[in-house]
Amino acid sequence: MTVGRILRGVLLIVVIAGLAAAAVVVRPTGAPDYTEEPPALHESGHVEHVTSQIFPMPLDAFQAWRADNLIVDFLEPTARIPAVERVTLLEGDWTEAGDRRRVDLAGGHSAAEQILELSETRFRYQIWGATTSARYVIDHVEGIFDYQDQGDGTTRVTWTYRMAPKAFFTRPVLEGFMETDFAPFMENGLARMAEAAGS
Repeated sequence: MTVGRILRGVLLIVVIAGLAAAAVVVRPTGAPDYTEEPPALHESGHVEHVTSQIFPMPLDAFQAWRADNLIVDFLEPTARIPAVERVTLLEGDWTEAGDRRRVDLAGGHSAAEQILELSETRFRYQIWGATTSARYVIDHVEGIFDYQDQGDGTTRVTWTYRMAPKAFFTRPVLEGFMETDFAPFMENGLARMAEAAGS
C-alpha cells in the first residue's frame, strides 16, 4: 500500500468522523428563503453517475404521462437519503429557466432547486443550499434528464447527476456515497418509473 493511499484513507476517516459529529449536533432552525444566487457551476471535478431506461411510449405521450408521474414519486428514501415531503415555489411557476423552488425534506431539512434549461427533450436543474450535513461535502448538484424518442414507439430517458465537491478532500466521501447510496437510489427510482409507465 502506498503512502498516498494510506493518507487518503486517513483523510476519509477524518472527514466521515466530522460529518457524523455534525449530524448529531446540527438541526435545522427554519426553512431558508434561498434568495441568494446559486453557486457557479463547476466545469469539471464532479462525482457523476448516469442511468437510463426505455419507456414504452413515444416522446409526446411520455411527456403527457410524466406531467402526472414525477420521478420523485418513484424514489425510495433510505437511511442516508431523506424523503421529499413537499415543494414550495419561490420564483416563477416551474415552467422555464430561472424558476426556483424550495424542496422540503424529512427531518425538517431543505434545499433549493432551480431550472437551468427546460425543453421537450431536456430538463437541466441545479440544487444547492442543503441544510443537511451534506452541505459540508457538496457545493452544489447539477442534474440532467434527457428524453430521446427512439422512433419505434418508445422513449429513452437518461438521468445524469453531478455532485460538485465542497473541497478536494471531500471528493472521496462523495465517491463512496455515490457508489453505495445515490447511484442505486437513482437506478431503482428510474426503473420503478419505467415499470409504472408500462403497467
